Amino acid sequence: MYIKMSNFFVSLFCFLLFTSTAQAEDPGFGKAGFSTQESRIAFRGIGEAWQEPSFGSVYRSDRFYGFLGMSHRFHYHYAAYLEGGFVRADGNSDQTAIQLIPVTLGASVLFPNGKNVEPFVGLGFSVVNFLEQIPNNSISGTKLGMDFRTGIRIATRFLNRMNHPKSVYNENYTPPPGPKQLDIEVMFGQRFHQLFGVGEGFNLSAFRIGVGMQLRL
Repeated sequence: MYIKMSNFFVSLFCFLLFTSTAQAEDPGFGKAGFSTQESRIAFRGIGEAWQEPSFGSVYRSDRFYGFLGMSHRFHYHYAAYLEGGFVRADGNSDQTAIQLIPVTLGASVLFPNGKNVEPFVGLGFSVVNFLEQIPNNSISGTKLGMDFRTGIRIATRFLNRMNHPKSVYNENYTPPPGPKQLDIEVMFGQRFHQLFGVGEGFNLSAFRIGVGMQLRL
């Protein structure tokens, strides 16, 4: 399963890289330090490969689930982010089910490369609320942990307000409201629980692969 997912995302990354437009600009390109201020909204499909042995033998972990993320770029190279989603998987011929609500709060380091490519690395705190439904009973709780992620964002020409020659602007020009730019994002990461063997109960650590879109506001 890991090999199939890895091959898929390598192929997807190559496709996005070669089909991205060189005309798209980073709205913060050329701005120094804290003069770069930008809010973003991301919609991602994320697949999780759980490390809990009892989950792997009962539930499928090769599906993708929807996640919503919000971030604020407060510096040319730094941003803070909040992400949440809902995961549900059925097992034992639909006799049992596991539900997860992962929420992550963290910070990322951005490495803008020119005007249309943005590699990033992020680290944050992870909170996962879980509920396993079994016949005549249920098990629920909350797990605390860490989240690590890395990936790349590639700008597209869609919704890009920066393509127009600046010569057509006058000094009083105000860009119309709405998103500045649409990015395609590919992400790899790991959620860590029970680090160094500390902790009891379900181990909700998971290898995570995601692909999605990001709107720069």
